[in-house]
Amino acid sequence: MPVGCNSNFIALIPKIPDANMVKDFRPISLIGSFYKIITKILTNRLVNVIGDLVNEVQSAFVAGRQILDGPFILNEVLQWCQRKKKHALIFKVDFEKAYDSVRWDFLDDVLYSFGFGSKWRAWIQTCLNSSRGSILINGSPTEEFQFFKGLKQGDPLSPFLFILIMESLHISFQRVIDANLFTGIKLNSLVNLTHLFYADDALFIGQWSDSNIDTLVHVLDCFHRASGLRINMCKSKIIGVHVENGKVMNAAAKLGCMVLKTPFTYLGTKVGDNMARKEAWRDVEAKVLARLSKWKMKTLSIGGRFTLLKAVLGSMPIFHMSIYKVPINVLKSLESIRGHFLMGLKRVAGKHRGCGGAKF
Repeated sequence: MPVGCNSNFIALIPKIPDANMVKDFRPISLIGSFYKIITKILTNRLVNVIGDLVNEVQSAFVAGRQILDGPFILNEVLQWCQRKKKHALIFKVDFEKAYDSVRWDFLDDVLYSFGFGSKWRAWIQTCLNSSRGSILINGSPTEEFQFFKGLKQGDPLSPFLFILIMESLHISFQRVIDANLFTGIKLNSLVNLTHLFYADDALFIGQWSDSNIDTLVHVLDCFHRASGLRINMCKSKIIGVHVENGKVMNAAAKLGCMVLKTPFTYLGTKVGDNMARKEAWRDVEAKVLARLSKWKMKTLSIGGRFTLLKAVLGSMPIFHMSIYKVPINVLKSLESIRGHFLMGLKRVAGKHRGCGGAKF
């Protein structure tokens, strides 16, 4: 890799007002075009084999798998457990600075274990080891330094390398399951659900027991020691299905995590609610109303307003409609929002043209 082709300036964006600690800033940087061309070529090669390497529990960045697979499966499992009165636990894991914490030596071991050749692994290590940066402080760069771990989120290659890291967690956890150290949710003789992954969004599902919780903590601790991916217990959440609140609170206090209650949001959509009720769709309606506000009606051009209308009503509700059947009252409400917005556009346009406000 030519010197300087993988160097970048890092800008620190404060995450909170009056930020004065390093953790209060979010670092961002731009990747050079020459380096991005190289990694795009490597990505195009890796895409051809990634589907054969990654298990179906990982639904991110693999052709033929959708982000909605996870919420759909999870919602069905919740309803099944509630209907069958099964005692179940769901542990939603949050990795602390997931992409930034990956150890390069562990990544090389993972690639070797998956059968990648020495030349490919050398290319990957060259892309990683050539990473250098300098921080912009008040517009002036510091002395350039080298990185020693982590993956860049804007790098085309990084998502695929990361899911290979997560695949190693799946393989390790599967060995634990095969050794009968963790008991999942057995829906029938063929389906035993234990975990779902979407990039760094990891969800573990099993029967409620102290041994299952202890096994989860042990496996995740071992994974952290090997890969560098630490579990942020303060942001991780646990939920018990048909489990007493006292037991759930004690387990959360023991782990140092939060308690998650139904309904909750997973990968952008609601899970664990009765979506046949209109009340369950109020958040969706509120988001549409917030986007189609009155001030945008006055400030945008006619074409811009119409484009905004189609974009909002063509993406936000449909994401949820892909899983759940929409009540007729909700459809009428969304149509009413669209009708009022369009009629408002016509009235404003008519007044400007001096025609007294045309009807829609």
